[in-house]
Parts: sequence; structure tokens; C-alpha cells
Amino acid sequence: MKSLLYTAELDLAESDIGPFLDWYAGRHAPDLYPIGFRSCACYRTDDPAMNLFDIYEISGHDIFTGAAYARLKRRDPYAGGIEGRRRNKAHTIYEQVDGFPGSTAQDPSLDEDWIVTLRFDAADDPAAVTAKLGDVIGNVLGNGVSRARLGIRTTDHPMYTTSRPRYMLLLEAEHSPDPAIAATVEARLTGFAANVIGFTGNRLYPWPTVPRT
Repeated sequence: MKSLLYTAELDLAESDIGPFLDWYAGRHAPDLYPIGFRSCACYRTDDPAMNLFDIYEISGHDIFTGAAYARLKRRDPYAGGIEGRRRNKAHTIYEQVDGFPGSTAQDPSLDEDWIVTLRFDAADDPAAVTAKLGDVIGNVLGNGVSRARLGIRTTDHPMYTTSRPRYMLLLEAEHSPDPAIAATVEARLTGFAANVIGFTGNRLYPWPTVPRT
């Protein structure tokens, strides 16, 4: 079974980003792996409303209702002070759509330095959305994009609700992607999608494969 994609977006003042990353790398992610999180990553985004984007791969919703997750929340004395500095936040869980171009039968972890995301609403079912995006995704794959995933919103986190659109398109790239890639995909959404929210992000945790200069 493919992992669910759990996204946690937040906005922090510049002075709070360093302490957040210290906590994320030194405490938070190491606490999440032992309780069953398959991957943890944090990206800096170009979204003016949400400057950090955490994305996790999890086996199922029950991870949030288990004793291990509750114990983790109780035992982290730093989380409250760090998370209390957030000026905005959104938490969303997506089920990955099978058969989307660029996805794979296996379920490898997110492991690229760059991502492009486009969230949108559409009345179409996942198969119809896949068909409408298929050719444009085929064109960007290999043209700077290594993998594409389509997610559809599923049951919310038990403690956090979300107002994010129904679908999330996630493109993964080894290097900084050409802005034309997002523009091309967004143009294809015109006519059948609404409430489109997009951004590009570069990885902060784990450390990027190509160091920033």
C-alpha cells in the first residue's frame, strides 16, 4: 500500500526559522521515525503566506491515534514553545492516486532537493484528473522533474482540520526547477480546476544533496 502524504505548512518570522530547524532535526524528526513515520522532510517555500512546508509519508491515519503518538506529544518539552511561534498553519492528509504518470508501483521515500506543488479543487474524480494532466506531466518528467504524484484529500488529522483544496500535485526535482514547469501545469488546470495554490520549495531537512551556496 502506498503511503499517505501528510503535509504540515507553517509561517514563521525569519528569526524563528533557525530555532525551528534545530528542533525539527534534533528532536522532532528523530521522535517521529520510531513511531512509524516513513519519511520526514522540511522545505523552504516561496509562498508568502506559508514559508515552511513539512511533508511526511505515513502508513495510515491510525498513527495519529496510537499511544506512541500521544506519548511523543507529551514528552517533547520544546514543541510548545517552537510551534507557538507559528503565524499561520495548515495540516492536510492526502491519499496517493494510483496510475498517475510519473508515480511508481513501489513507494520510495521523498528524496529530492526541490519540489513544486499545486493544490486545486476539481469536481472530477481522480481518474479524470489523471487523464486531463497526463500529457503535460509526461512532458515535464525528465525535463527537470524526476517524479510526479497526485494526492486527494482524505480524513483530516484528528487534532487539526484543513481548508486546503481537494487535490495536491507534487513534482519532485533534483535541481531548482524551471519556473515554466509550474506555469505549464497551471495553464493545463485552467478550465477544470479552481482555487489553485502553488509554490516551489527547496529542502532544508534532511540536508540537501547539493549544498546551498
